[in-house]
Amino acid sequence: FAGQDTAHADSVLQGETATIMFQGTRVLVEQIESDGFKSQVYFNPQGAKHHAMRSHSSGFCVFNDHAWAAQHFAAQGLKVAYLDWDAHHGDGVEALTKRSPQILTASIHQHGIFPGTGNRSMQKYNALNYPLFAGDGDAELVEAVEDALYAIHDFEPDVLLVAAGADGYTADPLAQLEYTLDGFIEA
Repeated sequence: FAGQDTAHADSVLQGETATIMFQGTRVLVEQIESDGFKSQVYFNPQGAKHHAMRSHSSGFCVFNDHAWAAQHFAAQGLKVAYLDWDAHHGDGVEALTKRSPQILTASIHQHGIFPGTGNRSMQKYNALNYPLFAGDGDAELVEAVEDALYAIHDFEPDVLLVAAGADGYTADPLAQLEYTLDGFIEA
């Protein structure tokens, strides 16, 4: 990056990092397919860039890997459920998948913080939202997860994608949720 300004160099490095992170999801999807969709758990620690939109990045998310994976599976005729518990609404996944009747999204998040969306569910789009309030903790998280799981069960998906965000933890400075390790384990 010699001779280039620092902002440009940072932008290029962020783009390369985002591309590498997205490749982890792509490889994982290929592995799921090659395994014949066995009932197994697959894990991508870099995944769930749930704010990225079709035309722009948002909230530190450049590529929306879960929306891509959901659309990829739906294009094969599979039903996909996406469960997201994060302090922030999974707005990008919801926006990118809500036109597909084969995809259900469920987002558990704090009301009123970035991105300011997800205040209500949109049943006709299979978009369920569980906006929690500042100070809500483990009981509210678990109740919302249980409610979402009932809806997911009724939807009868072939694939379940989960984005398990940690920013609802009681000490996170960007949110005012009060989840504990015990609450995450129960969820």
